[in-house]
Amino acid sequence: QTDGPRPIVEPLESGTYFTTFSPLSYMQTTVMKGLPLNIYSRVEADQNTTIAGQNFNFSTGIEYSFDKNYGKGRIQGGESVGAAGIPGSRGAKFHEIPASKTFSAYHQLNISRELKHFAYQLKTGLRYDFMIERYHLFSPRISGTVDLFKQLKVRAAWGLSYKAPSMITLFAGPVYFDLVNLSYYDPIPSERLAVVTSYVITPDNSNLLPSKGETREVSAEWGSGGFSLKVTGYQKTINNGITSINSLIVLRNQGYKIISEPAGAPPVVAPDTAMVTYTPRTYNSYINNSESKTKGIEFTANTPTLKNLKTSISINGQFLRTESYQTVPQVRFSNGSATKSRYGVYENAIRVSEQYTANITLIQPITKLKMMITITTELNIYSNNYQKNVSLLPVGYYDDLGTYVAIPEADRSNAAYSDLVLNTNQFTPNKYPFYPNFHLQVRKETRQGHSFSFYANNAFWYNPYYTDPYAKTTLRLNSRISFGFGVGIKL
Repeated sequence: QTDGPRPIVEPLESGTYFTTFSPLSYMQTTVMKGLPLNIYSRVEADQNTTIAGQNFNFSTGIEYSFDKNYGKGRIQGGESVGAAGIPGSRGAKFHEIPASKTFSAYHQLNISRELKHFAYQLKTGLRYDFMIERYHLFSPRISGTVDLFKQLKVRAAWGLSYKAPSMITLFAGPVYFDLVNLSYYDPIPSERLAVVTSYVITPDNSNLLPSKGETREVSAEWGSGGFSLKVTGYQKTINNGITSINSLIVLRNQGYKIISEPAGAPPVVAPDTAMVTYTPRTYNSYINNSESKTKGIEFTANTPTLKNLKTSISINGQFLRTESYQTVPQVRFSNGSATKSRYGVYENAIRVSEQYTANITLIQPITKLKMMITITTELNIYSNNYQKNVSLLPVGYYDDLGTYVAIPEADRSNAAYSDLVLNTNQFTPNKYPFYPNFHLQVRKETRQGHSFSFYANNAFWYNPYYTDPYAKTTLRLNSRISFGFGVGIKL
């Protein structure tokens, strides 16, 4: 149900349209009709051989995938479609988006050898992908593992990977802006008139590149007498990450004047040269804009089962630090009252996220009752999200005609640009204190093979509160208690 009256307009091309108005209230519907088709095939060949005591395994294959939506897409229906001064929506035809086709070929070689106190394994691979009939991508990878005395295992790995843009990103479809030039609503329907100028903007995303990921990893694993410890360090970088940004466009809004008002017909109008305004608008477009680097350490430790109690304990945790950055300056609307029609341009800050978490899991079997009790203590040790290299001052701005004006670095703090200075509240850190959480799971089995289980997350209903010193808001750090039951029946 939509409230009117509104100018009725749904053009698919830019232009100025003469139309009438919708009823005071009308039904507007949007229906999504899809007919997806997915095809996947793979042919693979493996070969094993031994040369000079070393085992060689070759794996070669090709893959092909086809994805296409033959559906009608998004269909707008109902009694009317109204114009608006913001990005409007029209019907979208899924079947007009090309199919996503990917041809891949890969080869992998494994070399291994095992001696009495020493073993090693080397894996190398290369993958070629021809994606969406436009991207030629080569993804090499290599890893090596050394096992000493069957107690210490060391592994190192490196590899490249790619992620192609989705079809909906490459073919995002038009963006529609409808500006009302004249609104003449008469009590007599035949004498009503609305003049609407529609702008149809089709973003060109054909230059998008696949995002590229590179991973380096080193791990060491030790085990003896029921104890085990594994530590892994890694670094992941992503280049050419695809993000959406605000693109600015300035629309010319031509006013109309009424020349005459004939009875029983819409008024006669003409453009008024004195009634020309320019309206800035923004819309989302996609670019290769994101860079990120993640460094992390993970560990897992297990104790042997205690002989008398048969209790086992497992500890795992990780420390994670991510720095992300967007290379293209951002555009934001002026936050002042003097010149609201201009948009500031700002260099992006580096976003940093740091987290350190750990879990302690205790498993206690009760053999006589055929019961297993698991208690997990979740430790949220450290969490901090902040931004560095922050600048509140603009490097330039777009005026009301869409012309970019650069601001010299020495002038950026002048009062003339005070409406463009960013608010410091946008860059406050988000740091949480240490807090635990506790989870319980109980499983019971019967002699007949049936099983009953019960779990409770935040079993002790522990809900500490934290007050953000910047936003002055209070947050509950743990979710409320939740629990459930399960039954397994063996026939």
